[in-house]
Amino acid sequence: LEQRGVTLSGDAEALAQLQAQQDNWRAEFTHLLNAHRESICVVGNAGALQGAGCGAEIDSSDLVIRFNRFATRDRPLEAAAEDVGQKLTVWVCAPGLEPPYPEELEDVEWVILTGPDIRYQLSHWQNVIPIIQAGKKVLTVPLGIWRVLVKELEAPPSAGVLCLAWFIEMLGTAEGIQAAGFQRTEQADKSYHFALPRHKAVKRHNWAGERRLLAKWESDGLGFLD
Repeated sequence: LEQRGVTLSGDAEALAQLQAQQDNWRAEFTHLLNAHRESICVVGNAGALQGAGCGAEIDSSDLVIRFNRFATRDRPLEAAAEDVGQKLTVWVCAPGLEPPYPEELEDVEWVILTGPDIRYQLSHWQNVIPIIQAGKKVLTVPLGIWRVLVKELEAPPSAGVLCLAWFIEMLGTAEGIQAAGFQRTEQADKSYHFALPRHKAVKRHNWAGERRLLAKWESDGLGFLD
């Protein structure tokens, strides 16, 4: 576009960068995962983290991935560090998640947008553009990963299962990945969401199917800290 003398607006330039750099960023992220393949922790937001006491183990990992509202002003990470730790390397968010975003995002280099490669799905980019403009490397999840999970679960996958499936594909194995904060059993005595106790599970996901998938990955080498 520069060679053609086309000048892009700030928003258009950010989206053009997202598109132009996506293959490079995915390759770089795959290399990053493989370089730390024995020290990756994916931390979901399940209420099962309450009292789990795995914060130190989470923070000992080289790469720590967290999702959406993993903390709030009322429940900051430092207040629950014993259970969930404080480290953050990669932030995964829904493209429609409204700001303000977690303060910890300021020092994060990598952001993953959930959904079926939302470059070709999303109509409203107002929440994503500032993240790109802040210098973050913003990844979208390949459509093929989404399709395989939808076929297996007969429902759209949750963000946690979607990202785990993608990481396992990039590494070629579930071994070396640690996870915490995934609802692997039905626990009526604990809230659905650790940081947002009033939050309820959405009905569009196949939670029973996801629990079976998590159990399969565990038998393949995925480790759970809680």
